[in-house]
Amino acid sequence: MSPGVRKHRSEKYVYLFKYPKRSRFIVYRRYSIEKGKEFSMSTGEERNEKIADDIGSKAYQEWLGIAAVDASQGPILFGPFAQAHLNRKLERPDSDFSKNSKRTSENATRHIIEAFGGLSLDRVTEERWEDYCNACSKDGKPPKFFNRLKELKEVLRRAHRNGLIKRLPEFRNPDPETDAGRNLEDSEVRVLIKSAIPDTAMLIELMWRQGPRPMEALQYEWSMINWKSGKHGSLSIPARISKNRRARTIPLNSQIAKLLKSRKKSSKSIY
Repeated sequence: MSPGVRKHRSEKYVYLFKYPKRSRFIVYRRYSIEKGKEFSMSTGEERNEKIADDIGSKAYQEWLGIAAVDASQGPILFGPFAQAHLNRKLERPDSDFSKNSKRTSENATRHIIEAFGGLSLDRVTEERWEDYCNACSKDGKPPKFFNRLKELKEVLRRAHRNGLIKRLPEFRNPDPETDAGRNLEDSEVRVLIKSAIPDTAMLIELMWRQGPRPMEALQYEWSMINWKSGKHGSLSIPARISKNRRARTIPLNSQIAKLLKSRKKSSKSIY
């Protein structure tokens, strides 16, 4: 073992060591008798970075432990910590991400690791976030930072809970405010319902009186309604059409129940 290597290794991955001053946290290091020289690879620095990344992430989670991290072993770098956080989040038993949500989370984490991966956790500050946002904005059309900022905050909140940083930075969201339109008055909604065709009127009424998301409401079917449940019936929403991929049951109010009962069941959909 060379002098710069800490004598801290994973029990499960015997060739993995922690280098306190390298640009990445995990280094795979093994002596090859056949070749007569040392073979090393580290995440992000050698051509086999994907292999090293996979091994490193597993070992890092083992080191991170399940409870506390021994700070005496050197600074904890943002990159491996963020990757371990993402892996744990996606592998939790109660984690039920849709494909799009998983892809968004992975993509956002990749961006923030590229930007801050080589820094110790306590050096990911408001100033560095501003520098990152400014640098991205100079490359033509700036990206939307919301998801990257969300993942960044999640990682640092976990680091704060584990006692790895003393305070949580207050990051600014540089995304411009979106023009989401305005709220319609009840009288305006009634005019829309009156002028719409029956199916569209039903959709507007549902969204107005029950408050579902449009893409969810469009997939409601007669088989989801249980007239014997509750005072006016209930709607059982399956996980496949729910945004958070969790099934749930909501009671129908009297107005929606009356409207649904007045419609003919001419198709699978209620529209």
